[in-house]
Amino acid sequence: MPSILKRSHVNPRFSMILLVCTLLISTSGYSAAPLPGKTPSKPSPGRVSTLSGDWEIPYDGEGFISFDSENGIVMQPAVSSTPYETHAALALSALTKAHPMKDFQVMIRASTEEQLRTPTPNSWEVFSIYFNYNADNEIQKNTNYLKLTDNGLELGTLSDKIGQTFLATSKSRTLTIGKIYTYMLTKKGNHIDISIDGDSVASFTGSNSPNNLYDAPGAIGLFTEDARVHIYSVEILPL
Repeated sequence: MPSILKRSHVNPRFSMILLVCTLLISTSGYSAAPLPGKTPSKPSPGRVSTLSGDWEIPYDGEGFISFDSENGIVMQPAVSSTPYETHAALALSALTKAHPMKDFQVMIRASTEEQLRTPTPNSWEVFSIYFNYNADNEIQKNTNYLKLTDNGLELGTLSDKIGQTFLATSKSRTLTIGKIYTYMLTKKGNHIDISIDGDSVASFTGSNSPNNLYDAPGAIGLFTEDARVHIYSVEILPL
């Protein structure tokens, strides 16, 4: 049987548009950490399990996150029904929280099964990959992100301090709701190569700040905003 984690929390979302919006924020917290006294071993090539003990949950968006060894991870935040409301969920690899990674190759099979916002969802409300994620505290978070939307591929950074920076976009591939995609990211320093389903779709090399990837060691995470997403497998290779 799959395990399900559920708690009340609405993510203090990084703004996806250049507007100041009022968000509904819950202050509760929960972390599905490894067993007490047990630290994940250092990263080694191979698949990361989709069981709850291998993931930490900073927030679930007042919905649920289920874990199953065979069927993967399902993340479903609560439904948002007003323009200034959003619900998001984040799962961080416990392995990469315990042993932050700077350079890596990660492969994730995932789908955006349904966009949940009513009456009309936004194009950016889909599955996202977070990498080099750092959180000094609840209000000082930085991460790189990658997402595939119906408008194309989007690579950028998110920061509580400076907001969102778009680094690269590509229309060579667009999202179909319900379709499973295999994402591969290979990051070395300020360079990243991205492929989807075995096809190279984008490469990016940073220049001067703020047009740089965050290059500090950090965690790899699975993120969704106002969408039900299904993650089938995660593989991580430190470089």
